[in-house]
Amino acid sequence: MLGAAPLPATPAVRVRYGTEARQPYSYALVQPARRNPQTGQPERLVSFTYAYQLGGGSNPSSARTTATTHVFAQNSVLNAGDWFKVGVPTSGIFKLDRAALSSLGVPVASIDPHRIQVFGNATGVLPQANAAPRPDDLVENNVLFVGDNNDAVFDNSEYFLFYAPGPHVWVIDSTSRVPTGFHHVNNVYADTAYYFVRVGTANGRRVPTAAAPASAPSGAPITTFLDRRFYEHDLLNLLHSGRHWLGERFGSGASQTFSFSSDNYTNQALADLVPNSPARLRVAVAAAALQSSTFQVSLNGTALPSAVTVAPISTAAFTTVANTNVGNLTTTLPASPAADQRVTLNFTSFDPSATAAGYLDYLELLVQRQLRLSASALEFRSLAALRGAGSVGTYTVDNATGAQVWEVTNPRRPRAQTLTGGSFAAYTDSVREYVAFQPTGTFDTPRLLGRVANQNLHNLNAGGNLDLVIVTYPPFRAQAERLAQHRRSYSGLNVAVVTTKQVFNEYASGAQDVTAIRDLMKQVYDRNPSPSTRRNYLLLFGDASYDYKSAPANDRSKEPTWWKSSRQPFGQDAQNDPDRYNQNFVPTYESRESFIPVAGSRPNAEGAATYSSEDYYGLLDDNEGTWNELNSTFYESCDIGVGRLPVRPPRDQPSSDDQARQVVSKIIAYDSTASFGKWRNRLTLTADDNDPAIGMTFTTDSESDFAPRLQAAERAYNIRKDYLDLFPQVSVAAGQRSPAAEAAINDALTQGSLLIGYTGHGGPTGLADERIITTASLLALTNQNRLTFFVTGTCDLSTYDNPDLTSAGESVLTDNLTGGAVGLFTTTRVVYSYQNTELVNAFYDQVLLRNAAGDLPYIGNVSRVAKLSAAGGDLNNRNYTLLADPTTRLAYPRQRVLIDSINGHKVVSVQVSLDTLKALSQARISGHVENRNVLNTTFNGTADITIFDKPETVKTLGDQNGTPVPVQVQENIVYGGQATVRSGRFSVKFIVPKDINYNAGLGKISLYAADVTNKVDAQGYQLVPVGGAAKNAASDAIPPTVQLFMDDDSFVSGGLTKLNSLLLGKLFDLSGINTSNAGVGHELTATLDNDPTKLVIVNDSYSAAVDDFTHGQLRYDYKNLTPGPHIIKVKAWDTYNNSAEGSVEFVAAQSAQLALDHVLNYPNPFSNLTTFHFDHNKVGQELDVQVQIFTVSGKLVKTLRANVLSSTAHNQSVSWNGRDDYDDQLARGVYVYRISVRSLADQQTVSKFEKLVLLN
Repeated sequence: MLGAAPLPATPAVRVRYGTEARQPYSYALVQPARRNPQTGQPERLVSFTYAYQLGGGSNPSSARTTATTHVFAQNSVLNAGDWFKVGVPTSGIFKLDRAALSSLGVPVASIDPHRIQVFGNATGVLPQANAAPRPDDLVENNVLFVGDNNDAVFDNSEYFLFYAPGPHVWVIDSTSRVPTGFHHVNNVYADTAYYFVRVGTANGRRVPTAAAPASAPSGAPITTFLDRRFYEHDLLNLLHSGRHWLGERFGSGASQTFSFSSDNYTNQALADLVPNSPARLRVAVAAAALQSSTFQVSLNGTALPSAVTVAPISTAAFTTVANTNVGNLTTTLPASPAADQRVTLNFTSFDPSATAAGYLDYLELLVQRQLRLSASALEFRSLAALRGAGSVGTYTVDNATGAQVWEVTNPRRPRAQTLTGGSFAAYTDSVREYVAFQPTGTFDTPRLLGRVANQNLHNLNAGGNLDLVIVTYPPFRAQAERLAQHRRSYSGLNVAVVTTKQVFNEYASGAQDVTAIRDLMKQVYDRNPSPSTRRNYLLLFGDASYDYKSAPANDRSKEPTWWKSSRQPFGQDAQNDPDRYNQNFVPTYESRESFIPVAGSRPNAEGAATYSSEDYYGLLDDNEGTWNELNSTFYESCDIGVGRLPVRPPRDQPSSDDQARQVVSKIIAYDSTASFGKWRNRLTLTADDNDPAIGMTFTTDSESDFAPRLQAAERAYNIRKDYLDLFPQVSVAAGQRSPAAEAAINDALTQGSLLIGYTGHGGPTGLADERIITTASLLALTNQNRLTFFVTGTCDLSTYDNPDLTSAGESVLTDNLTGGAVGLFTTTRVVYSYQNTELVNAFYDQVLLRNAAGDLPYIGNVSRVAKLSAAGGDLNNRNYTLLADPTTRLAYPRQRVLIDSINGHKVVSVQVSLDTLKALSQARISGHVENRNVLNTTFNGTADITIFDKPETVKTLGDQNGTPVPVQVQENIVYGGQATVRSGRFSVKFIVPKDINYNAGLGKISLYAADVTNKVDAQGYQLVPVGGAAKNAASDAIPPTVQLFMDDDSFVSGGLTKLNSLLLGKLFDLSGINTSNAGVGHELTATLDNDPTKLVIVNDSYSAAVDDFTHGQLRYDYKNLTPGPHIIKVKAWDTYNNSAEGSVEFVAAQSAQLALDHVLNYPNPFSNLTTFHFDHNKVGQELDVQVQIFTVSGKLVKTLRANVLSSTAHNQSVSWNGRDDYDDQLARGVYVYRISVRSLADQQTVSKFEKLVLLN
């Protein structure tokens, strides 16, 4: 995590503006402090004036644009008919004959070939700007039907030719009337362009003949043209981030040669070059070296006069990993130029280290060629012939007998030119594209990809009432539909589930493109009549990768040689197979920048940094979408809530939806009554220790900013503070560690917290240098009915787009099947501390903010509003993502619990109570449950009442040479118990413990109630005076009783349990059990193996029984016990400070191996009935139990079976009456029996033999 910048000499002011939900807004960002240049002292800004006038500027993205200008088709052409998909790797004329169409699945024997239609959009990468034009839906193309016999029969001699631009396109260099050249745009998302074939109900579009120009041609005939070639191979991504890939690597002194005629996307020789004509070469390169580097360039063995120089990188932390440069070089071709033009690059660096490297990015070549049709097809255009408006020239194509020439400036609507002796007249007032070809020539058949099912995404949100769109990887669709149905039934939302393939087919002509998903959401948003009051949401259901192109579905037989041999492997891929290893299922937006890890680390690139972000999908106003990656006055804000569930299949099972199913099940369970509990009243904040050396104030930020905001939003929540600096640290070989802090945070997660917020250092494997949370600890969580939501102000905890790692953030959401998190608002890249604080503050301002109906917001809207409110950190904010269903609401209680009276005295308000809770006094509290300010008489359930003593201030330890920070905590529990709620009312009585803080002050009654039958819960609080002592209190010298078990109360001391087990205690005392920390040494404690270092205070793990404060239960989870025998001792105190101890012995066994112990039958000997007993370590699992009884000679006489659905630690499910399988009474004597137990979860089986004696 990076610190804040130093104070400037004057307060920094920046004005920004934009649109949000079609409405313009503006705001000023003011850094209200400076360092006085004269005194050197920091100063605070006292006041300022802000005035802003909308409009009048020259910015093309004017904030005045508030209404949509897009019009989307109501239905897609894919809605009806039989559709088939084909693909092309490059531009050119392609052929579909009868055999090809038959292979594709077209019923050629029964169709009229005139009804064949070809659709496709030929755009290359879709434009990001919403205002930029693009086809809406698939567009029918003009095609040529060759050999038409003018009948309705598709003969073998008939075929179709169509012009198809490939995935990579060329763009004019200049917008002026006379452009200077072209540059290519590499398609980062796909290496194939796709087209669709349909058998229509009417004749398809055919290539028409272009109208003759209005005027006669003038000037010399055009006999040459500007050809263009590029060479670009996406081989490696240095930071595994962004979409700027590099190609071939060079060590210092190395040289490589590249051809424009082979092994690239064109595969055509540069025939008929014009002798002695100019050649323009663009060389884009990169270097990662600490000293300057140069690339010497040669064309066909002749060195060009200028080298391309690349600046050195820095040794500073988080510096750019490579610098780039583009050289524009010109030379003259020889008198006899070769058809195979080759470029040689020689890399030299002054950096002597072995790690210095250069990289080719791309090459572009512009050369003049004779306008001669020396192959089956020739694409051409002319810049030299451009003249004024309306001008007409003559193109003369050599060797064109029998040829056709199409104008393909609009590639979807080719028009045939009228040839006379190889010449045709055409307008020369703008750049026009042509292709000449011999209709009887040899042409490639496109890749035949098969049938496409009908779909109609263009009809989505036609009524304007769609709430949530789930975009899923196709094999996950069933699980996405499960989640959608849950949102329909539980949340009342209108939900649509679509697959990535459907989106790409309809909005990107079949090719992967992130903008297709954004355009779909633009359609949904534009049809929303009130986007500011009824928000749309998008859930991306599947993992993503910075590598868009490697995929298990790739046809490896079609991949070029360079892809197979040279593409960068993933570091953890032992099989060196990127297609198998990659996990790009629902793509994310990757930044244009790929070399700068942190904003500000490259000069003259203010704000630029590499990132991935889902926010792009929510930039939906008409003036948004470009998403500048440098600091800008125009702020593009997310208009919808966007989240991702990064679920993924095992690498060798790309169609498996197991993980998706498990994550959906977690979400559904989170919204169910199974997750009810007072944990919903708890928020936990944890923070790294302050680090004054680099200006980090993590603990201070959490205590001064985060905690007050959350508490002010809703006092009913209890804030637990587990700041690292509240716990001692120890030095180990790997650095500082804090076992106590780690245990406390794990306890907070296990007990359950509605939200856990962390600020501090972190990374993909965990939080803090002290490793207080790690991937391993998150995977070990067993809080399956108490899932938390994480807010992490730290660096790249949740990078989800790098297949080489499964980050800690991903793991706790998708990989922990027994608990973990329901979601995270978290980081994917390195971030800045100051801007984190601003954003997290904004998040906490929203997350507990109820609407007029009393509902908390959807978490996707919290994320959206937080980023808008903290827009000063725009570029930093892009590194935050929401890993969650955006329509999740935190599991907050919806109704209210209120106290009516305390000791018979009516309370005035939640802030004022007239009675005081005094030590050893008998207290009686009554209350009720309300629904929207009215007593809920239908509420019948249980209320949890937890009474806290007064807040107190403690100080942190000041580790890392920091200053101790005062922290306010309220954690001493005066009483914790339950009461029955009948018809909305409840009451509870208890004895206030002797150990309280006797000073007068306000404590807090924390209230939670649940009605499982009506599926509703409630929360509340009451401030109450606590202090002093009761007069004439009764005496009590009798200690409590303590009974201990493991996992459940059937456990027999000495039995088997798992390495992760529950300590269960049953406690009783007529005065109640003390759970206050106020009396030193009077805490409720558990000690493992008589080791004082393994003593834990378990006050908050104890709860009194329903309606009876004298009984109660202790439940405390032990994690990662070592295999073998153990003993736990629990010491308890009653409210009068009488103490008692209990203990339990057990053997911890690896839960992976089913184990049995204490196998016996009782009674033994027996006459009429005996029961078989055993202990095991598969508590809670479904077991098959079989008992076989043998004579001493080995004859099987009786088999008994039982199925145990949710097994306890001690099992006694099988009994026997002494009769055999034929119900005959067996003779008295000794028998041998075998107990066999099989776990249905993993099919493990274990058996043990014992003896019994039958008496009759």
